[in-house]
Amino acid sequence: MRKTIIATVVATFVLTLGFGVVAFAKDVTAKGTIAVVEDEGKQLTIKPEAGENLVCKFSSKRSKIEGGSKKDVVVGKSVTVLYDDENPAKEIKTLTLNP
Repeated sequence: MRKTIIATVVATFVLTLGFGVVAFAKDVTAKGTIAVVEDEGKQLTIKPEAGENLVCKFSSKRSKIEGGSKKDVVVGKSVTVLYDDENPAKEIKTLTLNP
């Protein structure tokens, strides 16, 4: 009985800690213009409306494009990107092509 209670407490603590880590992910939105497209569209440099250029990765499996398709991702296009700032690669979650 005591082992069951300890196991339950430990499992609850581990699950709570795991969900806490997920809650700390910091999603950031940046609006700007595509300045550079590299590596067949897998790496983009965004020149934001304010601040330093943002170099981010585009994943064909995990990143989504809204307002167009991959062929519309070209230098000079106005975009809004949503990415996880705590991910060192700054992988794009959503790339919105602005009109």
